[in-house]
Amino acid sequence: ASPCRGRVLMGQINMQKSQTVLASIWVFTNDKLQTGWVGFRSFLYCIQEPPIYKNRVTGLNFKNTFLYYDHSCDRPRAAIFMSNDLHMWPVPEFTSGDIATCLWKTGNEELPEVLIASVYMDINSTITWTDELDRLVRLSQVRKKELLICADTNAHSGLWGCANNNKRGDDIEEAKGKVIAEEDDVVNEDILKALKKAKIEQVPVMPFVIDEIE
Repeated sequence: ASPCRGRVLMGQINMQKSQTVLASIWVFTNDKLQTGWVGFRSFLYCIQEPPIYKNRVTGLNFKNTFLYYDHSCDRPRAAIFMSNDLHMWPVPEFTSGDIATCLWKTGNEELPEVLIASVYMDINSTITWTDELDRLVRLSQVRKKELLICADTNAHSGLWGCANNNKRGDDIEEAKGKVIAEEDDVVNEDILKALKKAKIEQVPVMPFVIDEIE
């Protein structure tokens, strides 16, 4: 596939296994792409807890799209859903039931390759930041590739504007100190400003964080 041209609509959302949420996202996406909303031509969503039927993600088989997740697991809870004009390469060694990872070859000289990881962090698990995530971050550092992790963390942390931390938030902050450089972004500052203006303090999941690569 050739690199895409124009802006890319990007988002992260927990679907809560709901076909209704899925339908709403697809209506939203189609509307923005068909109208050429501020130049968007392609889309990429990191999804957690998609609708499942017989151990397979269901309802995301739209024309000219690509869905990537671990087909070998009984209950996939992380997936990447995108328009098929994006030059995406699956990374199976960092894909399991709760993580889906692809390498995006953007066609942008300033940002040629980006690792994209959709991650679900199980609230019932005693382990928040897994060894798999550690290894993925280190891979990105060794190979000098940008890494975007879009996660449903089930965590509260001051890093993304929460008034108070919970233990899961502490775990992620500790992981950030170990494997993520201090200058690396955890959340877009513009989003934090918008949340504070709207008097929203605790947002452990931030759907439809829109960015662009031109």
